[in-house]
Amino acid sequence: MKFFTNHALDIKSFNYWTLAIHTNQSYLGRVICYLNTYKENISDLKQEEYLELLEIIKAYQNAITKLWNPDWWNYAQLGNTTPHLHFHFIPRYKDIRFFEGEKFIDELWGKNYAPAPERPEDKNLNEKIRLAILRALE
Repeated sequence: MKFFTNHALDIKSFNYWTLAIHTNQSYLGRVICYLNTYKENISDLKQEEYLELLEIIKAYQNAITKLWNPDWWNYAQLGNTTPHLHFHFIPRYKDIRFFEGEKFIDELWGKNYAPAPERPEDKNLNEKIRLAILRALE
């Protein structure tokens, strides 16, 4: 089974992982980080895959902090509906953030991020968020 085939959502590919924009931006800057090869269990990661993941998390946090200065970070790896090993990186915001004239409110601040509030997908806005993250990573 193939997962993560919409490469238009990809922000940046690394040796072992790819960072991609999440289509639901109810949490501004939310991304998915998926393994470039198919594995289902975190315990199957090779050391170099795990170490690169840690470097990506650091780079992602630095980029998102430059852009929107989150107040907290959530990370999730579940695999219940998509077994291909991937992580959700979810910046959390105590106060309203604005980007490209749009308002982003973390409706679940201080609570579990899931289920995420639905925000209608805006492909144009998501592309601007994707490009902003890409530039901030460089």
